[in-house]
Parts: sequence; structure tokens; C-alpha cells
Amino acid sequence: MRTDVIIAGGGLSGLSLARRLEQDGIDYRLFEGAGRLGGRILSLPGLRDGAPGDRVDLGPAWFWPGQPRIARLVDDLGLQTFDQFADGVLLYQTQDGGVRRFDGFAPMAGSHRLAGGMQGLIEGLRRTVPAGRIALDARLTALESGPDCVEARIDGGNGVEVWQAETVVLALPPRLAAETIAFHPPLSAPLIDSLSAVPTWMAGHAKFIAVYEQPFWRNLGLSGDVMSQRGPLVEVHDASPASGAYGALFGFVGIPADARRADAGATVAAAKRQLAQVFGNAFPEPLETHYTDWAENDLIATASDRTSPADHPHYRPIDPPDGPWNGRVIFGSTETGRTFGGFLEGALEASEQAAQAVKDRLQPVCP
Repeated sequence: MRTDVIIAGGGLSGLSLARRLEQDGIDYRLFEGAGRLGGRILSLPGLRDGAPGDRVDLGPAWFWPGQPRIARLVDDLGLQTFDQFADGVLLYQTQDGGVRRFDGFAPMAGSHRLAGGMQGLIEGLRRTVPAGRIALDARLTALESGPDCVEARIDGGNGVEVWQAETVVLALPPRLAAETIAFHPPLSAPLIDSLSAVPTWMAGHAKFIAVYEQPFWRNLGLSGDVMSQRGPLVEVHDASPASGAYGALFGFVGIPADARRADAGATVAAAKRQLAQVFGNAFPEPLETHYTDWAENDLIATASDRTSPADHPHYRPIDPPDGPWNGRVIFGSTETGRTFGGFLEGALEASEQAAQAVKDRLQPVCP
């Protein structure tokens, strides 16, 4: 089976690239190892019986002014945005459990959210790509460089398929590519080392969401923002939907990945107790809770990602491998964004870079 371009990864960067190639009339196939599209974007209904479209984000939840690509994509797809709620007092929990109040400080003030959750980006892009060009539960496991093209092994529910392409774009984290794809001939040791050194953004994190009948904290003059030295949630923000159908709080879990993996239920229970302690007598029992540990997703995180970087890494484009590979493998995840690496904007930036690289080198499909 043959195509001009293979895209490995059906997250925001991979789907955005597919949309660009579709518009340019370039033949391609997109293979996603999971049974769904979206990668690190994951929006779920906040309530089982809630209104359709009222979803909470267990992956990225915000984008910011000054990020032109995502603003343009939101507009192109006809999606609606709303501002992150940030009015009111921030609560600060000390190591001993004490709670202090800070007025006028809202760390996420000015950020934008997407009505219906960030999954709307994925659903909107999916509608621009013909169904026959996408395969789910189809994982790229090996690449072999031949004289005229790259041969790709795809492991899926229907067994193994072998595809040939002029160019392969790896729209997945560099570490994942280095550790899960067999390259024949092998990539150079310096390149493997450089790929393995790139932290997968947010891959070591876990996220907890509590859903309530209404955002009760707003009636108390609170923003829903909490910073904590005690944990297990080290940072909490208002995650309520734009519709106002219910209230929601989400928090980043500060327990190290290796420590929390043994008992997710204990982490969830501790997070609920912490919110009750912070908000006091006004705190009702959540109607539902949601919890996702991205470090346990082997299509996102590697063992190296279980320790998260302390600061935002300095991401940059990665040069395609030369020698026998002749530049036919392109790295195109958000970690390769030139300016906004790691962000949603970085995923779109990476797809833009990859699309240009494909067009610069595209040759007729393998004979």
C-alpha cells in the first residue's frame, strides 16, 4: 500500500497537518495508535446526564491572546470561546493546612476556553478530513528506509499492514518516537540522545475534576483558584462550562507519578478531602469526579516522562535525519514548535512547519 505522506499521531498537530495536506491535494494517511483522536486533548461530559456539549477538559483547557494560529482555527471551525472565570479571591493553602486569602490575584486571568471543551478542535478538524484517510487503533512500530521511499509497519486490530511513503511525519512526542519505533537503519546515536532528552509536555501530570450542582464558590466571592503547599492538588481553577449547567473545579495533582500509580482511588479521595478543607463549611459533596493520569498512557508518556520538568522546556524544531534517511522523516509534535512549543499553539505551529517541509521535498509516490 502506498501514499505520499504518512502521519503518525492523531492529536492536534497530526490532524491539523492532515487538514493542510487535504487542502493542498497531497495524498496521505494518518495512523493513530489509540481508539480515539485527540492525543493529549480529552474532553468528557461533566455529568452523565448533562446537556450535550457541556464537557470538562482532562487535558489542555486554555489558550491565550497572542496565539494567532489557534485563534484562526477556532474561527475557521466556527467554535465559540469564553474567558476563564477569574473574579474573586484566591485561596492559598499552607503546608500545615491553613488557608489564606489573596484578593485580586488570578493566575489564569485573560486566558480563553472553548465552549464544549477543547475536543471541539479535534471534532472540527476531523470533519475536514475524509474518513478513509484515518485509521484508529493503528500504531506505527517500525520504519525502514529504502532507496526510493520509507516503508512503515503499522500494527492494528486487523493485524500488520505495510505502507510505503515518500515522507513520514511523526506527530507524536520525540521521546515516544525514539523509544517505541524501530528504525532500520538505526538513527544516529546523537539524534536518539537528542530525541530522548526532549520532555513530553504535561505527560507526567495527573488531573482531577470535581463537578457540583453549581459553582458555589462564586457566590462566596471566590474565584475557584487555589494554590497549595500541602496537596495533593497543588493548583486548582474554575472549570465550569460556559452554559452554567453545573459548576466544576479542576486541579493538578502534585504527587509524583511513581507514588500515585499504586492507588488512583486514594488520590481521588485525598483530593476531595483537600477541597473540603480549603473551602470549609460551604463545600458540598461533588456530584461526580473525573481523574486522568497521563503518565500511565503509553501512547503519550515514556518512563522518562514520569518526572516532569520544573519549568517550561525550551522546545525547538528537530532536524530530519540525514544519511540513509535522506530527510524523509519529519518530527512534527508540539515539542518541535519554534516559538510556542508545548502549547496548543505549538502543535499548530509544528503542523505548519511539517506541511512546509513536506511540500519542499515531495516527490511522486513510491514506484
